[in-house]
Amino acid sequence: MATSDVITLPSWVLLIRGLQLVLAVIILGMASYGVYWLRLSSWGWTIFTSLATVVIVLYSVLPERVAALRKVYNAYLILAVNATAVVFWLAAMAALAARRSTFRFATTINSCYNDGSGGVCDRRRDTLERRNGYVATYPYLNMMSAAAGLCAIEMLLFIATIIIFAIIYKKQNGSVPKAHNVEAHGMQQQPHEYSQHAQYPLQNPQQYAQQPYHSQPSGQQYQPIQQ
Repeated sequence: MATSDVITLPSWVLLIRGLQLVLAVIILGMASYGVYWLRLSSWGWTIFTSLATVVIVLYSVLPERVAALRKVYNAYLILAVNATAVVFWLAAMAALAARRSTFRFATTINSCYNDGSGGVCDRRRDTLERRNGYVATYPYLNMMSAAAGLCAIEMLLFIATIIIFAIIYKKQNGSVPKAHNVEAHGMQQQPHEYSQHAQYPLQNPQQYAQQPYHSQPSGQQYQPIQQ
C-alpha cells in the first residue's frame, strides 16, 4: 500500500474525534486554572498534551475529509501520532495522580489568600517541605483528581481510534484476489464437456473429397461408384 492511499473511516468515528477535541479543551482550561495558582510541572505537561491533541485530531480528520489536503495525508503517520497521544495522556494522568497523592496532610497557614472560590497557598515551611512547599484547598485537589480522570478517558478514546483504524486498514488492504483472476482460475478447473454444436476438424478430409457422395433411394443399400 502506498502511504498516500486514504483510509476511509466510518462517519461515526467523527463523534469520537469530536469528543477527543472537546475533552482536550476542557482539560486545557482546568490545567490553565491549576497552573495559575500552583506552578506544578504536572500541569505544564497536561497543557502541552492538550495542545498537541488538538493538532493530532485535526491532522487525523481534515486530510481524510478535505480533498485539498490529501497530499499531506499519510496513514502510517496518523497511526504514529495517535499512538503518541496515548503515551502523552498516560503520562499526564500519572503525573497528576502522583502530584495529587502528595497532598495528604491537613494544614492551616495564617494569612492565606482565598478569593471565596477555593484559593491556594504557597507558603514554605519546614513541616511542608515533603510537599514541595505547596498547600491546596479541597476544591483545588478535587479538580486535580477530575483532570487526571479525564486524562484517562482521553487515553482510552485514542486507544479505541487506533483499534478502529487498524481494522479498517486491514479490510481495505487485505489480500483479496481480483475478480478476473478468480474467474480465470475457475475456468481452468472445469472439465471439458462435449457440445452438440462443437465443430471438430476431419482427421483426413482428402479421403472424403476423392469419393463423391450420391444420395440413394430409400430402402436401397449404398454402394460406392467404381472408378
